[in-house]
Amino acid sequence: MHIKKLIVAILLLTSYSLTAQRHVVVWMQDYDIENKSLYWNMKYGLKKFITWNKVDEYHYFNKEKNVTLSVNLIPDSIWMNPQPFIDTISKRNDSTLYILVGHNALFGMDTVYGKYENCSQNMLLGCITDSYPWYCLDNTLVNTTDFMAPEGYVTWSAIQGWTNKLDVYAARKQIAIEYARYQSISLNKAIELFNGKNYFK
Repeated sequence: MHIKKLIVAILLLTSYSLTAQRHVVVWMQDYDIENKSLYWNMKYGLKKFITWNKVDEYHYFNKEKNVTLSVNLIPDSIWMNPQPFIDTISKRNDSTLYILVGHNALFGMDTVYGKYENCSQNMLLGCITDSYPWYCLDNTLVNTTDFMAPEGYVTWSAIQGWTNKLDVYAARKQIAIEYARYQSISLNKAIELFNGKNYFK
């Protein structure tokens, strides 16, 4: 009986170890209001929605799905140069999702031009992100068509959809459902908002 239990334990451990760990990396604008980041720890900041195991203030882990979450707060004291984010996602890594969150004007998105191929999976959560003069041709899963508030429930829903391996359209709809609920708008309007140009294959 003990031998059978040992075999089962070994099989479970082997199965778990063969499941490649995946990662979500959030680049988030640190728009400070009275020492509180608007998109991180204010009333509707991402920090309030995370339910995964906490490693430290900016790192979390979902043991069941074997997915890590890292949050990078980017100071907005000056307009951000988006080039480091673009350089990062332009080096393809299929085990990682990169999410950019914040006010698009302060990200300086209109200062960089170009089309990129073979990118890591990414989501652009800001205002009218499908109008940026740069984009990845193959792996931008979510971008937006209008002005919006990239609050915590939006980012968290995006993370959950990717973690649960939803297809692109199901993931977009899940984000839209949460956005419609918190913003008190119609679901159709929210779906249209997150249904930007399809830069994926």
